[in-house]
Amino acid sequence: MRPTLIIIILILLAGCVGLDYDKISDEVVYEPEIALPVGSFGYQFNNAHELPGDIPPIGDLTPIDVVLEDTLFFSLNESFESEEYIKRVYLHYDLVNRYPAKGTLRFYYLENLGSAIEITPVDGIQVDEAVIDENGIITKESKETSFIEVTEHIDGLLSADQMIIELEVNDLVLSNIVRLNFNKYSIQTSLGVRVELNIEN
Repeated sequence: MRPTLIIIILILLAGCVGLDYDKISDEVVYEPEIALPVGSFGYQFNNAHELPGDIPPIGDLTPIDVVLEDTLFFSLNESFESEEYIKRVYLHYDLVNRYPAKGTLRFYYLENLGSAIEITPVDGIQVDEAVIDENGIITKESKETSFIEVTEHIDGLLSADQMIIELEVNDLVLSNIVRLNFNKYSIQTSLGVRVELNIEN
């Protein structure tokens, strides 16, 4: 080992020994993030006649809205019994639309009295339509990935054990080409929760 390197190491060690530990704060703030999966939901039909509600007859191009929902059983309280250390809470979602029509996504949780409380923006989460060619084949699906801060709902989320995902296809036109390729279209989403904690020792 070179003499110069030895001298540098000795100087560094001497500096460490001279640290004034009394000036180091005993208050350490630990801010971890925890990600929890909630679940996923989607729907796909073999043909347009399987859609819920009244379906226009063949040749009728009146746009329709299709709304389906699913309930996911999820308890934030199982991971956090108290909100004492919870700093922020976010819902993370991935939405993939493979319908030639725009889509809307909404999230709700069920409070103690059974009422569904929406925790998405007023107009829901919007996703553009998928692009299809002249034969009705999808050339580009539409995706939306983001998050919503729901910290203001933490009391309700801690007491809830169910979350509802609502998926809506808006202004779907059942042209002959769309009907022929209906089993190729779908819309689906996955949902997770990210919790930022603030823990002081």
